[in-house]
Amino acid sequence: IYNELYPRATQIIVKCAPSFWTSTRAQESRLLPVVEALEALGCFPSINNTIQQSTRVRPRVLVHSFSNGGTFQVISLGHLLSAKYPSISRSTSLVSALILDSSPAIGNFRSIGIAFSIAIRNTVVRYIALIVHALRLSLHRVFGMETMATRYLMVLLNPRLLPWMDSQPPRLYVFSKKDEVVLWKALQQHAEAAKMSCLNVRCEVYEESAHVAHMRLDPKRYWASIQDLWQSACRASQGIAMEAA
Repeated sequence: IYNELYPRATQIIVKCAPSFWTSTRAQESRLLPVVEALEALGCFPSINNTIQQSTRVRPRVLVHSFSNGGTFQVISLGHLLSAKYPSISRSTSLVSALILDSSPAIGNFRSIGIAFSIAIRNTVVRYIALIVHALRLSLHRVFGMETMATRYLMVLLNPRLLPWMDSQPPRLYVFSKKDEVVLWKALQQHAEAAKMSCLNVRCEVYEESAHVAHMRLDPKRYWASIQDLWQSACRASQGIAMEAA
C-alpha cells in the first residue's frame, strides 16, 4: 500500500526476529545497515559539506512499527543514532511522524504466553522461554529492580526518541480492544502518559481486530488514519518553516 500512496518514497523494512536471549549490543549491531541507509539518504547534517547540506531538500521520515518487537527496534535505532548524532537541533530536524501499531505494553503472563506461541514454534523452546521470562520477572519484583520492559515504556515518552524528533511530530497509537497479545488499556494508558509529556498524540481504537490485524479488518479506515497523520506532520512543518522565516 505504501508503494501506492507514496510511490516516490524510499522504504526501509526492518524484520524483527525473536530476541529473548540476544544482548542489546547484538540487536543494535543488526540495525547498522539502517543507520547507513539513513545517512546515504541525507537524514543527518553533513559535517564535511555544510553548503551542499544547507541547499539540499531534507528527507521526510514516517516510522511505522508493529507490536512490541517492532517498537523495540525503534528504541534500539534511536539509541544508535543519538550516540552518533547527539546535537541535532530543532532547526535541522526532519518532517516526521510515528505509528505504533499494537504497542507498547508489558502484558500479563497469559498475553506473554500467547506472544511466545506466535514467535516460537518449537514447543520445548517456548516453554523454556516462558520459564526463564517468569523467573526473571519474579527476581526483578523481589529485589525491586526496574525491568527492561518498564524502561522500554519510559524511553518511548522521550520527545527525542529518534534524534530528528521533538514533541511536535504526531504519534499515532493503533490498537484493539480484542487484542489478546497486548492489553488495550495498557496501550491507552501509555498514550495518555505521552499526552501528559506534551507529545502530539492521537489514537485509533478498534473494537474487533486481533493483534496487528487492524489493517486486514478495515483497510480503508487504517490507511486513512495514516494518511491523515502524515498530512498533519507535513502541514505542521510548513508552519514552523514560515515562523522561522
